[in-house]
Amino acid sequence: EMGSDADGHRIAAALESIRERVPIVVLVRRAIGPSALLLPVANRVLVPEPALPGAIIAFQPECLAEWSVDPAASAKHSGEALASLVERSPQREAWQSLIADPSRRHFTSSQAYRMGFAEALDGGLPALGRSLKVDPWSPVGRRVDDIIRRASIYAQQLQLFRSKLTARAFASLALANELIGTVAVQEQSAAAVDPRLPGVAFLPRLEYANGRWVHTPSSVASWNRACDQAAAAWERVAALCDDAERRLKNATAEIGALVSTAKIRPLDPALPDAIDRLERERAELGTRVESLKARRSEALAKSRAMLELRRR
Repeated sequence: EMGSDADGHRIAAALESIRERVPIVVLVRRAIGPSALLLPVANRVLVPEPALPGAIIAFQPECLAEWSVDPAASAKHSGEALASLVERSPQREAWQSLIADPSRRHFTSSQAYRMGFAEALDGGLPALGRSLKVDPWSPVGRRVDDIIRRASIYAQQLQLFRSKLTARAFASLALANELIGTVAVQEQSAAAVDPRLPGVAFLPRLEYANGRWVHTPSSVASWNRACDQAAAAWERVAALCDDAERRLKNATAEIGALVSTAKIRPLDPALPDAIDRLERERAELGTRVESLKARRSEALAKSRAMLELRRR
Protein backbone atom coordinates (compact mmCIF):
# COMPACT_ATOMS: atom_id res chain seq x y z
CA GLU A 1 0.00 0.00 0.00
CA MET A 2 3.03 2.26 0.29
CA GLY A 3 4.29 4.48 -2.50
CA SER A 4 2.47 6.43 -5.17
CA ASP A 5 0.49 5.45 -8.25
CA ALA A 6 3.19 7.17 -10.33
CA ASP A 7 5.74 4.72 -8.90
CA GLY A 8 3.47 1.80 -9.76
CA HIS A 9 2.99 2.98 -13.34
CA ARG A 10 6.75 3.55 -13.78
CA ILE A 11 7.53 0.01 -12.65
CA ALA A 12 4.72 -1.35 -14.83
CA ALA A 13 6.17 0.49 -17.84
CA ALA A 14 9.61 -0.99 -17.11
CA LEU A 15 8.11 -4.49 -17.06
CA GLU A 16 6.24 -3.83 -20.31
CA SER A 17 9.49 -2.81 -21.98
CA ILE A 18 10.96 -6.30 -21.50
CA ARG A 19 7.78 -8.35 -21.82
CA GLU A 20 8.42 -9.42 -25.42
CA ARG A 21 11.79 -10.89 -24.43
CA VAL A 22 10.98 -12.08 -20.91
CA PRO A 23 7.46 -13.23 -19.98
CA ILE A 24 6.31 -11.43 -16.83
CA VAL A 25 5.04 -13.80 -14.12
CA VAL A 26 3.77 -12.21 -10.91
CA LEU A 27 3.33 -14.19 -7.71
CA VAL A 28 0.73 -12.43 -5.55
CA ARG A 29 0.16 -12.82 -1.85
CA ARG A 30 -1.47 -9.42 -1.49
CA ALA A 31 -1.38 -6.43 -3.88
CA ILE A 32 -3.11 -3.30 -2.61
CA GLY A 33 -2.82 0.16 -4.13
CA PRO A 34 0.25 0.92 -6.30
CA SER A 35 1.49 -2.70 -6.28
CA ALA A 36 -1.76 -3.83 -7.94
CA LEU A 37 -0.84 -1.75 -11.00
CA LEU A 38 1.85 -4.30 -11.87
CA LEU A 39 -0.68 -7.10 -12.38
CA PRO A 40 -2.31 -6.07 -15.69
CA VAL A 41 1.07 -5.98 -17.44
CA ALA A 42 1.87 -9.57 -16.42
CA ASN A 43 1.56 -12.55 -18.76
CA ARG A 44 0.53 -14.66 -15.78
CA VAL A 45 -0.68 -13.84 -12.25
CA LEU A 46 -0.23 -16.66 -9.75
CA VAL A 47 -1.76 -16.83 -6.28
CA PRO A 48 -0.26 -19.42 -3.89
CA GLU A 49 -2.73 -21.67 -2.15
CA PRO A 50 -3.89 -21.42 0.51
CA ALA A 51 -4.38 -17.74 -0.29
CA LEU A 52 -4.57 -15.05 2.35
CA PRO A 53 -8.11 -14.31 3.58
CA GLY A 54 -10.09 -11.33 2.35
CA ALA A 55 -9.26 -9.10 -0.59
CA ILE A 56 -5.78 -9.86 -1.87
CA ILE A 57 -5.96 -7.49 -4.87
CA ALA A 58 -7.38 -3.97 -4.65
CA PHE A 59 -7.04 -0.98 -6.98
CA GLN A 60 -7.37 2.05 -4.73
CA PRO A 61 -7.23 5.41 -6.54
CA GLU A 62 -4.66 7.86 -5.22
CA CYS A 63 -6.03 11.20 -4.01
CA LEU A 64 -3.76 13.79 -5.60
CA ALA A 65 -3.02 16.89 -3.54
CA GLU A 66 -4.14 19.35 -6.18
CA TRP A 67 -7.51 17.56 -6.43
CA SER A 68 -7.98 16.84 -2.76
CA VAL A 69 -11.16 18.93 -2.59
CA ASP A 70 -12.80 16.73 -5.22
CA PRO A 71 -12.03 13.00 -4.72
CA ALA A 72 -14.07 12.17 -7.82
CA ALA A 73 -11.53 13.99 -9.99
CA SER A 74 -8.72 11.92 -8.50
CA ALA A 75 -10.67 8.71 -9.07
CA LYS A 76 -11.36 9.73 -12.68
CA HIS A 77 -7.66 10.45 -13.28
CA SER A 78 -6.63 7.08 -11.76
CA GLY A 79 -9.34 5.28 -13.75
CA GLU A 80 -8.08 6.71 -17.04
CA ALA A 81 -4.51 5.66 -16.26
CA LEU A 82 -5.72 2.18 -15.27
CA ALA A 83 -7.79 1.89 -18.47
CA SER A 84 -4.67 2.64 -20.53
CA LEU A 85 -2.80 -0.06 -18.60
CA VAL A 86 -5.57 -2.63 -19.12
CA GLU A 87 -5.77 -1.82 -22.83
CA ARG A 88 -2.12 -2.91 -23.20
CA SER A 89 -2.52 -5.99 -20.99
CA PRO A 90 -1.82 -9.51 -22.36
CA GLN A 91 -5.02 -10.52 -20.49
CA ARG A 92 -7.03 -7.53 -21.61
CA GLU A 93 -10.38 -9.35 -21.79
CA ALA A 94 -10.12 -10.66 -18.22
CA TRP A 95 -9.29 -7.23 -16.83
CA GLN A 96 -12.05 -5.35 -18.68
CA SER A 97 -14.39 -5.54 -15.65
CA LEU A 98 -12.06 -3.11 -13.88
CA ILE A 99 -13.01 -0.47 -16.39
CA ALA A 100 -16.68 -1.34 -16.73
CA ASP A 101 -17.49 -1.30 -13.00
CA PRO A 102 -15.35 0.79 -10.59
CA SER A 103 -17.01 -0.92 -7.63
CA ARG A 104 -15.40 -4.22 -8.69
CA ARG A 105 -11.78 -3.27 -8.25
CA HIS A 106 -11.03 -5.48 -5.29
CA PHE A 107 -10.84 -9.28 -5.39
CA THR A 108 -10.46 -12.26 -3.13
CA SER A 109 -8.45 -15.16 -4.51
CA SER A 110 -11.57 -17.06 -5.62
CA GLN A 111 -12.94 -13.95 -7.39
CA ALA A 112 -9.59 -13.46 -9.16
CA TYR A 113 -9.71 -17.08 -10.37
CA ARG A 114 -13.28 -16.68 -11.66
CA MET A 115 -12.41 -13.48 -13.52
CA GLY A 116 -9.72 -15.41 -15.32
CA PHE A 117 -6.72 -13.19 -14.71
CA ALA A 118 -5.22 -15.24 -11.86
CA GLU A 119 -4.24 -18.88 -11.43
CA ALA A 120 -4.01 -20.86 -8.22
CA LEU A 121 -0.54 -22.11 -7.41
CA ASP A 122 -1.15 -25.38 -5.57
CA GLY A 123 1.72 -26.25 -3.30
CA GLY A 124 2.78 -22.67 -2.64
CA LEU A 125 6.14 -21.23 -3.53
CA PRO A 126 7.96 -24.57 -4.02
CA ALA A 127 5.48 -25.34 -6.83
CA LEU A 128 6.37 -22.19 -8.75
CA GLY A 129 9.19 -23.94 -10.58
CA ARG A 130 6.85 -26.64 -11.86
CA SER A 131 4.31 -24.05 -12.95
CA LEU A 132 7.00 -22.21 -14.91
CA LYS A 133 8.46 -25.49 -16.19
CA VAL A 134 11.80 -24.61 -14.64
CA ASP A 135 13.86 -27.59 -13.53
CA PRO A 136 15.69 -27.78 -11.22
CA TRP A 137 13.99 -25.32 -8.91
CA SER A 138 15.04 -24.46 -5.37
CA PRO A 139 14.08 -21.72 -2.89
CA VAL A 140 16.49 -18.79 -2.61
CA GLY A 141 15.33 -17.39 0.71
CA ARG A 142 18.82 -17.25 2.15
CA ARG A 143 20.11 -15.55 -0.99
CA VAL A 144 17.33 -12.97 -0.67
CA ASP A 145 18.36 -12.39 2.95
CA ASP A 146 21.94 -11.95 1.76
CA ILE A 147 20.85 -9.45 -0.90
CA ILE A 148 18.90 -7.45 1.70
CA ARG A 149 21.86 -7.56 4.06
CA ARG A 150 24.25 -6.40 1.32
CA ALA A 151 21.83 -3.61 0.38
CA SER A 152 21.81 -2.46 4.00
CA ILE A 153 25.61 -2.55 4.13
CA TYR A 154 25.76 -0.62 0.85
CA ALA A 155 23.42 2.04 2.24
CA GLN A 156 25.62 2.42 5.33
CA GLN A 157 28.78 2.61 3.21
CA LEU A 158 27.19 5.19 0.92
CA GLN A 159 26.22 7.34 3.90
CA LEU A 160 29.73 7.02 5.34
CA PHE A 161 31.24 7.94 1.95
CA ARG A 162 29.01 11.01 1.71
CA SER A 163 29.89 12.05 5.26
CA LYS A 164 33.62 11.74 4.58
CA LEU A 165 33.36 13.67 1.32
CA THR A 166 31.37 16.43 3.02
CA ALA A 167 33.85 16.67 5.89
CA ARG A 168 36.85 16.72 3.53
CA ALA A 169 35.28 19.38 1.31
CA PHE A 170 34.54 21.67 4.27
CA ALA A 171 38.05 21.04 5.65
CA SER A 172 39.65 21.89 2.28
CA LEU A 173 37.65 25.12 2.04
CA ALA A 174 38.55 26.06 5.62
CA LEU A 175 42.24 25.44 4.94
CA ALA A 176 42.12 27.43 1.69
CA ASN A 177 40.51 30.31 3.61
CA GLU A 178 43.21 30.09 6.29
CA LEU A 179 45.98 30.07 3.68
CA ILE A 180 44.56 33.17 1.98
CA GLY A 181 44.79 34.99 5.31
CA THR A 182 48.32 33.71 5.84
CA VAL A 183 49.48 35.17 2.50
CA ALA A 184 49.07 38.74 3.79
CA VAL A 185 51.01 37.91 6.97
CA GLN A 186 53.84 36.36 4.97
CA GLU A 187 53.94 39.36 2.63
CA GLN A 188 54.48 41.63 5.62
CA SER A 189 57.20 39.31 6.96
CA ALA A 190 58.97 39.21 3.58
CA ALA A 191 58.90 43.01 3.25
CA ALA A 192 60.29 43.37 6.76
CA VAL A 193 63.46 41.37 5.99
CA ASP A 194 64.48 43.39 2.92
CA PRO A 195 68.24 43.83 3.46
CA ARG A 196 68.09 47.34 2.02
CA LEU A 197 66.11 48.59 5.01
CA PRO A 198 68.31 50.37 7.60
CA GLY A 199 69.44 48.05 10.36
CA VAL A 200 67.67 44.99 8.95
CA ALA A 201 70.69 42.88 8.09
CA PHE A 202 73.95 44.26 9.43
CA LEU A 203 76.35 47.20 9.41
CA PRO A 204 78.71 46.54 6.51
CA ARG A 205 82.41 46.86 7.15
CA LEU A 206 85.03 48.14 4.73
CA GLU A 207 88.69 47.37 4.19
CA TYR A 208 91.37 49.02 2.05
CA ALA A 209 92.72 46.61 -0.56
CA ASN A 210 94.45 47.07 -3.90
CA GLY A 211 94.31 50.81 -3.59
CA ARG A 212 90.55 51.11 -2.89
CA TRP A 213 87.95 50.62 -0.19
CA VAL A 214 85.86 47.46 -0.55
CA HIS A 215 83.44 45.48 1.58
CA THR A 216 85.06 42.90 3.78
CA PRO A 217 84.48 39.23 2.80
CA SER A 218 82.39 38.72 5.94
CA SER A 219 80.24 41.73 5.03
CA VAL A 220 79.66 40.36 1.51
CA ALA A 221 78.73 36.95 2.95
CA SER A 222 76.31 38.52 5.42
CA TRP A 223 74.74 40.65 2.69
CA ASN A 224 74.27 37.63 0.41
CA ARG A 225 72.70 35.60 3.21
CA ALA A 226 70.28 38.45 3.89
CA CYS A 227 69.38 38.61 0.18
CA ASP A 228 68.82 34.83 0.09
CA GLN A 229 66.61 34.99 3.18
CA ALA A 230 64.51 37.80 1.69
CA ALA A 231 64.17 35.90 -1.61
CA ALA A 232 63.08 32.77 0.26
CA ALA A 233 60.51 34.79 2.20
CA TRP A 234 58.92 36.02 -1.03
CA GLU A 235 59.01 32.48 -2.45
CA ARG A 236 57.03 31.35 0.61
CA VAL A 237 54.38 33.93 -0.32
CA ALA A 238 54.10 32.36 -3.80
CA ALA A 239 54.00 28.86 -2.28
CA LEU A 240 51.12 29.86 0.01
CA CYS A 241 49.22 31.16 -3.02
CA ASP A 242 49.81 27.84 -4.80
CA ASP A 243 48.72 25.87 -1.74
CA ALA A 244 45.50 27.88 -1.39
CA GLU A 245 44.67 27.23 -5.06
CA ARG A 246 45.45 23.51 -4.65
CA ARG A 247 43.18 23.25 -1.61
CA LEU A 248 40.38 24.97 -3.51
CA LYS A 249 40.81 22.48 -6.38
CA ASN A 250 40.64 19.62 -3.88
CA ALA A 251 37.43 21.03 -2.44
CA THR A 252 35.97 21.44 -5.95
CA ALA A 253 36.73 17.79 -6.77
CA GLU A 254 35.23 16.62 -3.47
CA ILE A 255 32.08 18.70 -4.02
CA GLY A 256 31.78 17.26 -7.54
CA ALA A 257 32.06 13.72 -6.18
CA LEU A 258 29.46 14.55 -3.53
CA VAL A 259 27.05 15.96 -6.14
CA SER A 260 27.43 12.75 -8.18
CA THR A 261 26.04 10.76 -5.21
CA ALA A 262 23.06 13.05 -4.67
CA LYS A 263 20.68 11.02 -6.89
CA ILE A 264 21.88 7.60 -5.73
CA ARG A 265 19.41 5.83 -3.49
CA PRO A 266 19.01 5.82 -0.59
CA LEU A 267 18.74 9.59 -0.76
CA ASP A 268 20.02 11.79 2.07
CA PRO A 269 17.57 14.64 2.80
CA ALA A 270 20.35 16.73 4.41
CA LEU A 271 22.68 16.43 1.40
CA PRO A 272 21.21 19.20 -0.83
CA ASP A 273 21.66 21.81 1.93
CA ALA A 274 25.25 20.69 2.55
CA ILE A 275 26.04 20.87 -1.17
CA ASP A 276 24.46 24.33 -1.40
CA ARG A 277 26.62 25.62 1.49
CA LEU A 278 29.73 24.10 -0.02
CA GLU A 279 29.02 25.59 -3.45
CA ARG A 280 28.48 29.07 -1.99
CA GLU A 281 31.68 28.92 0.08
CA ARG A 282 33.63 27.55 -2.88
CA ALA A 283 32.40 30.37 -5.15
CA GLU A 284 33.38 33.03 -2.61
CA LEU A 285 36.83 31.51 -2.05
CA GLY A 286 37.28 31.08 -5.80
CA THR A 287 37.09 34.85 -6.26
CA ARG A 288 39.64 35.42 -3.50
CA VAL A 289 42.02 32.74 -4.79
CA GLU A 290 41.83 34.26 -8.27
CA SER A 291 43.02 37.56 -6.81
CA LEU A 292 46.11 35.80 -5.42
CA LYS A 293 47.52 35.21 -8.92
CA ALA A 294 48.72 38.81 -9.25
CA ARG A 295 50.19 38.73 -5.73
CA ARG A 296 51.97 35.47 -6.53
CA SER A 297 53.55 36.98 -9.66
CA GLU A 298 54.61 40.04 -7.68
CA ALA A 299 56.14 37.87 -4.93
CA LEU A 300 58.21 35.89 -7.45
CA ALA A 301 59.40 39.12 -9.09
CA LYS A 302 60.52 40.44 -5.71
CA SER A 303 62.29 37.15 -4.97
CA ARG A 304 64.24 37.45 -8.21
CA ALA A 305 65.06 41.09 -7.42
CA MET A 306 66.50 40.05 -4.03
CA LEU A 307 68.74 37.47 -5.70
CA GLU A 308 69.96 40.06 -8.20
CA LEU A 309 71.19 42.20 -5.26
CA ARG A 310 73.67 39.55 -4.20
CA ARG A 311 77.33 40.55 -4.49
CA ARG A 312 80.12 38.40 -5.77
